[in-house]
Amino acid sequence: MTTKNDISQVISDIISKRGVEIIKEPKILCSMLDDLAPQALFEKKVIRSVLTSNRDVCERLYEIYDSKNMTELNKFVFIMNKNLGITNEWINVILDAFSFTSDLPLKVEDNEPSVATEDSVSTKSFVEYNRWLHQKIAAGAFHTLAVCENGKVLATGDNRAGQCNVSSWTDIVAVSADAFHSVGLKSDGTVVATQILEPNIKDVGQCNVSNWKNIIAISTGLNCTFGLKSDGTVVAAGLNKYGQCNVELWKDIKKISANGALTMGLTSQGTVLSTGLNSYNQCSTNDWNSIKEISSGKLHASGIRSDGTVITTNYIGAGYRGQCEVSSFSDVIQLSANPYHTVGLRSNGTVISTEYEGEQKFNYGQFSVDDWKDIVAVSSSGTFTVGLKKDGTLVAIGDNHYGQCNVNGWRLFSNIDDYVSLCKNQTIKSGFTNESKIHYTERTNTTVEEKSRNKPIEKSEEEKLKLKKKQLEEELSSLRGVFAGKRRKEIKKEIQGIEDKLLIISCYNSMLT
Repeated sequence: MTTKNDISQVISDIISKRGVEIIKEPKILCSMLDDLAPQALFEKKVIRSVLTSNRDVCERLYEIYDSKNMTELNKFVFIMNKNLGITNEWINVILDAFSFTSDLPLKVEDNEPSVATEDSVSTKSFVEYNRWLHQKIAAGAFHTLAVCENGKVLATGDNRAGQCNVSSWTDIVAVSADAFHSVGLKSDGTVVATQILEPNIKDVGQCNVSNWKNIIAISTGLNCTFGLKSDGTVVAAGLNKYGQCNVELWKDIKKISANGALTMGLTSQGTVLSTGLNSYNQCSTNDWNSIKEISSGKLHASGIRSDGTVITTNYIGAGYRGQCEVSSFSDVIQLSANPYHTVGLRSNGTVISTEYEGEQKFNYGQFSVDDWKDIVAVSSSGTFTVGLKKDGTLVAIGDNHYGQCNVNGWRLFSNIDDYVSLCKNQTIKSGFTNESKIHYTERTNTTVEEKSRNKPIEKSEEEKLKLKKKQLEEELSSLRGVFAGKRRKEIKKEIQGIEDKLLIISCYNSMLT
């Protein structure tokens, strides 16, 4: 007979090979479990009931686990215990399997968890911080932008084209910068951009974004701007000389990244689309899979695999600068690529960079980030690198000809946990929360979980489901004869679906009270 410890070990082995995100693919996990532990009938039934039958519960469990917030994890598992009828003993079988990636004692308590304390909030990992803060800073070619907790934007560096004229912007949640224009995403899903003021800088419509709506992420390339919409599609404005704006047919996109004439899109399936200039093989991402983050480097494409390692396209142009030498990268949670080097943020708050191998005149020390610590977000231009620290201050290194590294004295927030909470609570008019904007929602359809992040599911919706279930049960009891078999199956399936929805509503309403 397969024991509980055997099951924990089997799941641990699966996760170690596929990454902890396998929990978000319960069908794959259960299929692998079938192969590895064929006798574990009861254990698999419990696991399936937690992971397979309740997709939203499964994904919420993963998010809380990934945040390393023990209090929230215990609270949610208690609700699972209360509403699903799964005992702590068997929930711990699952949690045991995940504990190898964490230094937390992933065990649930027998009593209802207490309210979160300041100490428990501080256990959040750099992974959790980065998913909310990585678009709060942006390094353009010659200037730097940063979003403060009050929604205002700071700017320093070259302003020949008016790219630093952002003092009037308000309610900003994300920024992106190119050489001669800056773009800001507002909390209502609209976008603002600076105007091209320098006559010698070509205005090709890269700042024509005022009519965009329902945007959840932004990115800028050379004289072009891109917006990711809440439905997974992408809009573009500006120069399209090399096809870098040919994104109108893209669907199911959850992340975008542009640089120069290379535009990348990450799908919810972990594959990568690329369009634009391909003279250096930078669009060759068709065979990439299991990718969780992307960054366009202009001359090369880069992505983070699910195991934290990094992949890049093979640069085949002249003047190689070592930007694709990423074999030593590991445990990476964010990338910032550019023509001169590739920068990676690790989950422990340290930063790694490729070594510069190009002409000495372009070596400004922009890759010397080995001593950086407590970093929650990075952004790099070709000649300088910027990092946001956990205490809200910024560090910058590299070329400072235009003052683009003059970020000493900047402080974006006073308390990172309060700032992240603020990000989560800001709601855009399209109905998506800031979590779906900065964390990039894993699903393009609005689920019960997403609707309930800020307020409980309305009672009327729950009552409608209960009424529908009652009507179906009455119809089911009235069916007679062998020819009613097909209808009975349909009704039972529909009732099961309603019960699942009611269970999820109960779970999330309980968590919010």
